[in-house]
Amino acid sequence: MQLTKDDKFEASMAMCRGGTFEREGVVLSKLNGEYCVQRTTGPMSYKNRVTTHDWDDALTLFERFTGPKPILSEYSVRIVMSELTIIAESAERAEEIAMEIYEGDARTHLDHSLFVEACEVDDRGPSDEDEETEV
Repeated sequence: MQLTKDDKFEASMAMCRGGTFEREGVVLSKLNGEYCVQRTTGPMSYKNRVTTHDWDDALTLFERFTGPKPILSEYSVRIVMSELTIIAESAERAEEIAMEIYEGDARTHLDHSLFVEACEVDDRGPSDEDEETEV
């Protein structure tokens, strides 16, 4: 939804009074110097709530949050990792070492120069799921 000049003025006045501005299931409020744009439907999550210090960003986010939710698509993703040279007694042991490095912490990854080389994505069309994959 595109906010009109009158909508922006009304939102500005609401922020000055310490109130809220609401349209089409989205609320704009100000707390401790930050503008909060939040959907009133759905779970309380980072996907449904954004904070910013910038007024123009708050209005842009508000406009983006109003209207229909985007249709989610399903993607097949291949993460291509670094190729490692591992010294071991057997192929099985080399695989075990590789998995230990892969499952290790960030310091282990750095010690072995392990990082993502590329990320390949294939679009598999619309998804039946309601929410994005959690990280």
